Amino acid sequence: MKPLPISIRPFEQTDAEYEARTALSNAMYPDDYIDTVAEAKHEDAHRDPKIHIERWMAYGPDGTLVGISSAGQSSWSYHPRKLYIDVNVHPDWRRRGVGTQLFDHIRASVERLDPAKLSVGVRDDQADAIRFAEHRGFSELMREWENHLDLATYDPSAFAGKAEAVEASGIRLATLTELRAEDPDGWGRRLFEVSNAAAADIPSTDKHTDPDFDVWIKRFVDSPNLVPDGFMIAVVDGEMAGISTLWLSQGEPDVVYTGLTGVRREYRRRGIALALKLRALDYARTNGFKKVKTWNNTGNQGMLAINYALGFKPQPAWIDYALILDPAVAEATAWENPGTFVDPATIAVPVG
Repeated sequence: MKPLPISIRPFEQTDAEYEARTALSNAMYPDDYIDTVAEAKHEDAHRDPKIHIERWMAYGPDGTLVGISSAGQSSWSYHPRKLYIDVNVHPDWRRRGVGTQLFDHIRASVERLDPAKLSVGVRDDQADAIRFAEHRGFSELMREWENHLDLATYDPSAFAGKAEAVEASGIRLATLTELRAEDPDGWGRRLFEVSNAAAADIPSTDKHTDPDFDVWIKRFVDSPNLVPDGFMIAVVDGEMAGISTLWLSQGEPDVVYTGLTGVRREYRRRGIALALKLRALDYARTNGFKKVKTWNNTGNQGMLAINYALGFKPQPAWIDYALILDPAVAEATAWENPGTFVDPATIAVPVG
């Protein structure tokens, strides 16, 4: 079959293009991820200005949107020569050469940035996408399990008293709502510092970089999807020691997402992460949510063990693939230990 003739044009951020782009994105995994135009616009309106982003729309001969692509840098692991590439083709138009044309176009477009590393994410149940990436020279660097918790079957009884024991040891478990009210001038910087300290130790393929504070506040803390009463923070002698966040999904109103759960190094091994997650899950259950979704590096056995003990079930993993174009730069800015693939069935799950 001949490749479908397409017209590739830059994304102009019109209302019609937002609608079309969101609809195509949602068609990729209709049973798993549903985004909204409002969420996309919020992200664009609060993007870190130093971050390069370019997005493209592929139209068929009759004007139908058949594919989309993007390339950009990360504010959490920023390097001007490291970019993430995303190519999506509507399921109705696959195997027509659309993905190849989009990839070739965006690959040529980012050449002006002299990339040292290009990354793509592929779910491990998408055999065609895996072949597409590997055929173009991408190699696997890391995997992340997606994990889901059905709150209808969630039973915290095995952990009764665990959060209370942490509090009895002198560690306060508070919500973002509470700490904002108590420290209206200083809470933001304190939260920023503990978030970065925790994020720096999350296994990744690249070293963590702190985002700009003002951008971080507007993009994340002021996000309409953040749940302040479900955003749990551990406080020790006035210092924020750990966090566990909950996020809404506007497209899935009965689902919440666990974002970052992490504890400063000096406060680990004291049950704080488990206590924070227990409080966050209590909030989700009592407020009528049906499911919690999260992601964990497959080598992060400590957090995986906690999640599996709580009842989370592994879903297909996301594979981080990379095309290394300048090994010296890529290796110098890589995370020291991105983690290795671990079958969840082999992880020792603590009970109680």
